[in-house]
Amino acid sequence: MINLFDKWDQAARNFKLAQLIAQLNIPTVVIDDDGFLPREIQSPMQYYCSHTNDGKPLYFDQIPVPRFWRIVGNSNGAQIYDLNHKRADVIFTKKDNARLVKQVRWQNEAGQLQWVDEYDQYGHLFAKTSWSDNQARLKQYFDEKGRVVIESHLDNGSIFLNTGEESRYFKTLPDFVSDYLQKSGLNLEQIFYNTLSTSFFTTLKLPQSGHDTLFWHEPIKGELPGNLNYIYKNQTRTRHVVVQDYRVWRANQQLFKTNERVDTRYLGIVYPHPRGNSLRPKILIMTNSDQIMNLENLVKILPQFEFHIAALTEMSDRLMGMQKYDNVHLYPIIGMDKARRLIKKCDVYLDVNQGDEILDAVRAAFENNMLILGFNETLHEPRLVADENRYPAAEYDKLAIKIVQAVAQAEEMQRLIDTQRQEASDEPVERFKSGLESLVKD
Repeated sequence: MINLFDKWDQAARNFKLAQLIAQLNIPTVVIDDDGFLPREIQSPMQYYCSHTNDGKPLYFDQIPVPRFWRIVGNSNGAQIYDLNHKRADVIFTKKDNARLVKQVRWQNEAGQLQWVDEYDQYGHLFAKTSWSDNQARLKQYFDEKGRVVIESHLDNGSIFLNTGEESRYFKTLPDFVSDYLQKSGLNLEQIFYNTLSTSFFTTLKLPQSGHDTLFWHEPIKGELPGNLNYIYKNQTRTRHVVVQDYRVWRANQQLFKTNERVDTRYLGIVYPHPRGNSLRPKILIMTNSDQIMNLENLVKILPQFEFHIAALTEMSDRLMGMQKYDNVHLYPIIGMDKARRLIKKCDVYLDVNQGDEILDAVRAAFENNMLILGFNETLHEPRLVADENRYPAAEYDKLAIKIVQAVAQAEEMQRLIDTQRQEASDEPVERFKSGLESLVKD
């Protein structure tokens, strides 16, 4: 049995973490290796382009550049200049002030993207993508000695493999991945996959004696995706479809089909919850800008609540000016330890900043059973915010009333937290574990 994911995105991380919480250690393969996969995760690129696991991520000022060129950066990214002429943009792994390099996006003289150097978590240059006419054309993966082992032709999907001992041509990425899986020694009798793209097409290339499960977590707009209908109408390895989004299941249950070939059911996801809600009148906002919707209005109408506002960077004069209110506490240039303490200290989180989310703050608030509210115009993680806790910006007074009622009444807070968890597809550990085990037995 294995997990097979297209990417190591939030959905894949959620599913794998839920398995680990349920003490199910299922080998996992990720097809699109970005160089920062956890050590225990496997990929075709690792299999063919082995690198040592020594070293650490490249810090932004360690990027090799010609003499006299300069690198200028902040917490959001960096740029490389030849005098005043920009040569490249540097993409960091996270917006957390660590400034660790994931990509360097080099430009030609006209300022157009020419190629992208990709670095892994050990500081190795492991891949390069060439661009022309504003399109990615060719992606090359290197081994430890800098030799090209895999060439992915992005315009037609074909792949060339040259390990020195083996030279192969594959017409498509699923052909390449299915060939790798059959060489890998992994048990392919049952595959858990979570997209209807590369992972699904890969299962169609494998021997049909296996039995697989699609874990569907994406929205549905009026009708089932064509590839899902294909599963229902044809004999494939996929024997189960598990819907993991509670809102999708609730609204579209009649669309999903169970027949003699495919069983369909709902099973959510497990989230860690290290603490409960203590009904403390303390509100947390994490932001990367001073654009916080209706902040001053909320501060004024909730004088009995403490507002704790944290940022990774220095704060503007505008935001620092909020210190004139006794119930506002500001934390510029916050570190991870302080951020964790604030998350433990507060019981309400407002997702109202208009810039990018920082430090996966909404997810951290959810896991810590903070009541999460926000405006429709500012939500960063809508799936973690209950429908009843989303408001138009003009109705900030109603949002404030909801906060007061929740903190004043333990039963109301418990109802809101239960609803928040249910609509986020939160599943008890034992039910999740038994649900996966039943799939193995069927």
